[in-house]
Amino acid sequence: MENGIEVAEDDVHSTLYIPHKYGGEGDYHYDASGVLTEDDGEVLWRDGWYEFQPHTDDPYAVHLWYMSMRDEDRNRVRRLRDWGEQDWRRIDPRAKTKHGDGHEYAWLAYLDGEFPDYPDRILDATREHVDERLRLFDAEGNEPTTVDEDYLRDRNPAFHKALLQLTMGAPQPVYYGGLVMAQVRHFDARRERPGLPSGVAALVESVTSDGLELTLVNTGARREEVVVQAGAYGEHRFTAVETDGAERGVDDGADDSDSASDGEDNSADALRVRLPAGSRMSIRAGLDRFVDDPSYDHPWSETEP
Repeated sequence: MENGIEVAEDDVHSTLYIPHKYGGEGDYHYDASGVLTEDDGEVLWRDGWYEFQPHTDDPYAVHLWYMSMRDEDRNRVRRLRDWGEQDWRRIDPRAKTKHGDGHEYAWLAYLDGEFPDYPDRILDATREHVDERLRLFDAEGNEPTTVDEDYLRDRNPAFHKALLQLTMGAPQPVYYGGLVMAQVRHFDARRERPGLPSGVAALVESVTSDGLELTLVNTGARREEVVVQAGAYGEHRFTAVETDGAERGVDDGADDSDSASDGEDNSADALRVRLPAGSRMSIRAGLDRFVDDPSYDHPWSETEP
């Protein structure tokens, strides 16, 4: 935002243009519709920043804060959110672009306690979006050999943004190859596979520089076990953990013991949570971020013979 350019449209209205790229000064004559340009049509370049686009609810400042967890980056997101008169506490059931992003500012308003209805609202919108895409498939009835490469992209009913935000505390990945970066990732311990067990719900209610708050609910009729991994790839480590107000340490490698040890090394890359039928557990966990090597290994791999 510090490098943004505010352009007056008239005596009352103006548009904030945010740079999306950074690089050395050079020849930036290329087709970039909707960005600020010089009088000769060359893309505007200022102190290394270029491709100034109108500020909407683009997610890049959110991703910057998410990776750094610095207060100054979080405050920048708030200033961007509060610029102008748009109310970010709203839900649009349709995907804004092929990127599948949007609602980042609404999600952060929820994390700040300003939009308590966000989980219900975004899930309702997601279900509406999925139903709309499926109805479109049924109505069109096209054969796979008669459509182009964009056909499925624009009709894909798999819409996971809400689940990433709510269950993993993660923003939608950046389009064109971005990785999922998450506070936590869940595994079904009994079946030893990724994902929450059947009937178990998860909600990340707070994300701060020190850790997170997570609620797990077993809506089913049988006991379930959830392995909660620190980070999408085990790159983080849990420190002190409080469950329903009882503070304790944690064991490494998703240990099977009912109570965690209180030794000197009170950190772990995963927690094993046992949920009786119809139970709920609230977890407040500290996190040391990016202290372990990322891996696609499952949490129980370390303990396999």
